Amino acid sequence: MDASTRTPFIVVGIDGSRESVSALQWALAEGLRTAAAVEVVHCWQGDTIVEALLTSHTELKIGSECMLDNQVAAAVKDLPVSPEITKVSVGGKVSTALLERAKGANMLVLGSHRTTTLHDRVFGQVLGGCLRKASCDVAVINRDGHVVQIQRVSSAVS
Repeated sequence: MDASTRTPFIVVGIDGSRESVSALQWALAEGLRTAAAVEVVHCWQGDTIVEALLTSHTELKIGSECMLDNQVAAAVKDLPVSPEITKVSVGGKVSTALLERAKGANMLVLGSHRTTTLHDRVFGQVLGGCLRKASCDVAVINRDGHVVQIQRVSSAVS
């Protein structure tokens, strides 16, 4: 299927932060505006050594799926209509998984994170990696739901 006949879609990465909730809400509105389906992606892995050693992949995946269900339900509850939504829980490195899911997408949407804690620094690296390597446009949304950056694919891919 070529680009002119495929169904347009937007990929949005969520992690439960206020910024990612805003990114999800923005992506849903953009999906409605452009008649694009929205794929909501949560990437899971043990964030700490204790989680990585003591939590099974099954438990991490179930937790991820619950978060996806809850975040999407909260985001659509006040919408009069919602775009087609797919929820995807993926284990592994966050930036790699998001870039893979975004292949062929019209846009990848991510929340912006402040870089004040180690956790935020890690997710800041995710954002930077996605901005550098995405094969589609990337929209960065702040915690207030405002676009802070849109990187067009022509400037993202050399």
